[in-house]
Amino acid sequence: MFLPFFKKKSDHPRREFLFALEIGYETVKSAIWTVVNDKTQILSFGNSIRCQTDNTDSLIPGCDQTLSDAAQAVDQNGRIQPEKMILGLPSAWVSDDKIDGARLHLLRDLTKKLSLQAIGFVVTIQALVKYLHLTEGTPPSAIVIGIWQAVIEITLVHLGKIVGTQLVKRSGKISLDVVEGLSRFGRQDMLPSRILIYDTGANLENTRQELLAFPWQAPQNRLNFMHFPKVEILPADFSVKAISLSGGSEVAVAMGLITPDPRVSETPLVGENADLAPGDLGFVAGGDIAVLPAAAAPEIIATPVARADETPVEETSHPPPRFHFPKFKLPSFHLFLPETSFSAKIILGIVFLVLIAGGLFAAYWYLPRATVVISVTPKNLADSFDVTADTTAAGPDLNARVLPAKTASTTVSGSQSKSTTGTKLVGDRATGTVSVINGTPADRTFPQGTVISASGLKFSFNSPVTVPAASGSADPSSYQPGKADVNVTAQAIGVESNLSAGSAFTIGTFSTMDYVAKNNTAFSGGTSRQVSAVAAQDLTDLRSQLISSLTGQVKNQLASSVSSDRQLVVDSVQTGVITEKFDHAVGDVADSLNLSLTLKASGLSFADVDLNNLISARTQALIPGGYETEGEVSHNFSVKSVKNNQAVITVQISSQLTPILANDQIIKNITGKSVSAAKTYLENISGVSRIDFKFTPPLPSGILTLPHQSKNIGVVIKTAQ
Repeated sequence: MFLPFFKKKSDHPRREFLFALEIGYETVKSAIWTVVNDKTQILSFGNSIRCQTDNTDSLIPGCDQTLSDAAQAVDQNGRIQPEKMILGLPSAWVSDDKIDGARLHLLRDLTKKLSLQAIGFVVTIQALVKYLHLTEGTPPSAIVIGIWQAVIEITLVHLGKIVGTQLVKRSGKISLDVVEGLSRFGRQDMLPSRILIYDTGANLENTRQELLAFPWQAPQNRLNFMHFPKVEILPADFSVKAISLSGGSEVAVAMGLITPDPRVSETPLVGENADLAPGDLGFVAGGDIAVLPAAAAPEIIATPVARADETPVEETSHPPPRFHFPKFKLPSFHLFLPETSFSAKIILGIVFLVLIAGGLFAAYWYLPRATVVISVTPKNLADSFDVTADTTAAGPDLNARVLPAKTASTTVSGSQSKSTTGTKLVGDRATGTVSVINGTPADRTFPQGTVISASGLKFSFNSPVTVPAASGSADPSSYQPGKADVNVTAQAIGVESNLSAGSAFTIGTFSTMDYVAKNNTAFSGGTSRQVSAVAAQDLTDLRSQLISSLTGQVKNQLASSVSSDRQLVVDSVQTGVITEKFDHAVGDVADSLNLSLTLKASGLSFADVDLNNLISARTQALIPGGYETEGEVSHNFSVKSVKNNQAVITVQISSQLTPILANDQIIKNITGKSVSAAKTYLENISGVSRIDFKFTPPLPSGILTLPHQSKNIGVVIKTAQ
């Protein structure tokens, strides 16, 4: 029977909590995980902290900050303090399943100063690919791109297997950096039509839009995509979650936290089967790193949790444990000095108490640690300036803002038809025979083509005709005019010229008293009808339509002809007709009109690197003292004017500036200071908006100061949101 104020000790072992610490190229982030019902489960995440991961003075405070964030998110009272962790490392830190020597010393210092035990490591991209497989249910095929400010990491994955990883320094355009990285893989039969991007949790939508706008299937890029790739953004915590979940199960099995499934024949990723022994990471089973001899220091980093062809395993990290004062028990003096006088015992007791006080003071002076989180407010930088792209320039002139330009040109040919809109009257002319009567006393010859008219209609002689003179005497009954017949043709088509017999015709301008013509038989054969014909407007309209159609083609063709490292000044493109040929002229009888035309386009282009250098020089000149750019400088440009071989371009730039803080100087100035004095000093630094202090162990406010040892102070710089 148990009394109510006694508690029976649980038969179940205490639950183990572990850290996963992801170390990137420029950031660190963390999570706390455990095992619940034989399954790994994430309890909290630490914030993503930007730091120099190759520098101990920057890496350790950054890791301390993110691990503390993760621990506080689980329990603000600090009761949960994991002591073991798995590490997620960049691919550049690991070669042939071995961590490179310089990084071994870096990780040794990290784990020693944070008082943590590293039990394994995994290459982050391998854990990410395995976690994709676990979450999607099928082996992924994708191009996975990790994005940081200075570099991008491009990994080619085919059916869950990593083909290779390339690290590329960033330039002005991330799409061109990706092209460079993909080209390093050599000729691939087919690239996956899926691009996954991830980073420290920043907004990647602009990057996604740039990748979607890039012509991946253009011939000049020489990238073998079957389909235009789909671009997806992975969640900000995806990588550290992959380390915790997909790798944590392997570590948990090796630690005995999860009962291994006898049906699974996979080789464990930790323990004796790993390529590196625990001593290679600097941790010895049952030992304390703090008391290892100096000669053992290089042997400090844990067993690799995953190989290049295996599933990644998670890592763990841990905020510095709280300091506990040691418990002392005063000895019974009569055991040592049974015959000593009472006064001697008092003196010895005082000496012993002084030694204890001295030890406590030494602990107060040397052991406390603090992390100072400084939030800075960025400044916005915006500017616009004019740049001249000139084909006559021998090279770039940053002072005069002149870029050397080249003229690019191309031609395109095409043809087009349209229905005619004009009309025309066609038909036959009437013909007949007239008798020409000469009333004068002299013979008269009329040449071919002589015009006669009647009722407003005109006819022409088909041949010359000679009409004899009139004959007779004074007797009127004996008078006979001269006559001669000649064939005539109407000058106009139409039935109107089919005159009836007996019509009288005037000959030229002669008087009818002297000469006249008459037809003894009716004229016939005159017909007419309306048909389609080419109008002048048809030529104008067809030419305008075809030029408009070809202009878009020739501009696209011109843009494609410019190499990927150059910019075409679109507004400088001019077009002109080289040749044109219509198949009909104005007035021709036709139902349709066809035009064949050749169009030429030419424009100016300049090198991206020249513009980027000019923007960089301009930006540096505008940055105030004590500030630096955060991320890349964004820019766009528009054409102001184009004349002859020059184009004046207006360039607009924008960026965020963050204060440059000297961590060493800050640490020196706040060492040993009170919290209020340190806060006052830091608030007077330009650009600082907020200061937070984290102390280990938490001391009473009456004796709380910044550590008196500079090496025990870490500084983390954050950008205020």
